[in-house]
This record gives sequence, structure tokens and C-alpha cells, in this order.
Amino acid sequence: MITKKNIQDYETMMQALINISGHLHMLEGHYDMLIIVKGYVSLYDPTLLPRLGSLIVNAKKSNKQIAKTFVKDDEKSKNIMYEQIGKGISSMSQMTPENRVKFLEELETLSEKYK
Repeated sequence: MITKKNIQDYETMMQALINISGHLHMLEGHYDMLIIVKGYVSLYDPTLLPRLGSLIVNAKKSNKQIAKTFVKDDEKSKNIMYEQIGKGISSMSQMTPENRVKFLEELETLSEKYK
């Protein structure tokens, strides 16, 4: 018998899976941003990108499983990703070379703080 609790549980589960899927897409986007500056990242920790690469492989597998089993319209999760970081990535890609240098300098300063 379908109860109000069953419906609420289903809606909670679906919202969580859609959010997870969206965040996994977001993770891939952030990883792609690091690949652009992989030489710089490797100066601080040469093991980080290979470990994140493994994480990305598992994230893609999980996303396929979520899409196959639960979220038939994976566009919902992709929309979450675009809403959350799409504008930020677009802004970074349009930075002037000077602003990119400034951004990397700020990253370096921040990373020095947490060494």
C-alpha cells in the first residue's frame, strides 16, 4: 500500500540522488579546471591529480548507475551543475591573462597559508 510516508521517502531519495548526480558533474568540471594547470598543481602535490582522476572515474560510473536506475532524465542533475558553477567557469574562461595570473598568485598565497 502506498502511504504518504512512502511518497515522502521516495521524493527525498530522488532529490538526494539528483543532487548527488549534479554534484558529481560539478566535480568533473572542477577537475577539468585543475587539468588546465596540472603542472602548477603538481608542484605542490604530484599525487593529487592521479588520485582525483581515479575519483572522477568512479564518479562517472556512479552517475551512470544513478541515471540508469533512478534518474531517467539526467538533464535534471546536469542543470543543477550548470546553475551552481556554470557561470563561474564561464567567467574564468573569459578572464584576461592578467586576471588569470592574479588568480594563480592568489591561489599560491592561499596554498602557502595551508602548507
